[in-house]
Amino acid sequence: MVLDKVPHFIVIHGVQSSSDVDIKCDEQIKKLINKHLSEISLKKSFEVIAVKYEDLNDAAQKPFQLLMNALVQQNPITNIVLDKIVDIVGDVISAAQDTSVAKKIRAKIRRQIITSYESGHPVHLVAHSLGTVYSLDVICELMKEEFFKGDDRNTWPIQGYVSMGSPLGLGGIFKPRDIPTLTGAEFDQFSWENFHHPLDPVVSGSVFGAPQDYSGAVGPVETTYQEKTESAGWALQG
Repeated sequence: MVLDKVPHFIVIHGVQSSSDVDIKCDEQIKKLINKHLSEISLKKSFEVIAVKYEDLNDAAQKPFQLLMNALVQQNPITNIVLDKIVDIVGDVISAAQDTSVAKKIRAKIRRQIITSYESGHPVHLVAHSLGTVYSLDVICELMKEEFFKGDDRNTWPIQGYVSMGSPLGLGGIFKPRDIPTLTGAEFDQFSWENFHHPLDPVVSGSVFGAPQDYSGAVGPVETTYQEKTESAGWALQG
């Protein structure tokens, strides 16, 4: 495979309480990339593609929302609040428990990655919040299936991974993943850039966003995965 087309930045959103049509994560990432390129006076063509999965989650949670509304039988505002709670909590449970919906979401992300890759586009995966869980799982699946062959980046379906506001360091909710080895690589490493804020409750696990004791750029994700990734030929940086 020759990767000679424009890069594809595939964006995976986090927890949402809306529908797919309302999600604009691709537009936000495109603006950030263009802003950075402008600051360094560089012109480069690229495409940003969002993989949206909120409609899949909503369809799975609709029966629970209807049940809660029937049991509570309060005013419309209360029902709206309950719908939002079930929606958000249901998203997290689906990912944490690896439900059939989670499998469908991973399959959707994987299809887009493979489609871009087989069309000759270098793929850079960008994920936020809950999307970082699905994204890491897909990367691990592809690496276990030996899509990544050593130092030949033309065999890599994903050139690098950027995670933001990730809950992957919350071992009590998301079981730590086994990191597969980048086999046959002597000179190259798979890049994982993780960005977090100490006041982000999704990262710290604190409802009030109380900061944890971080050491520089080392947060919960780095603490959980640094040793695993180093031994597997990945380069994780916070």
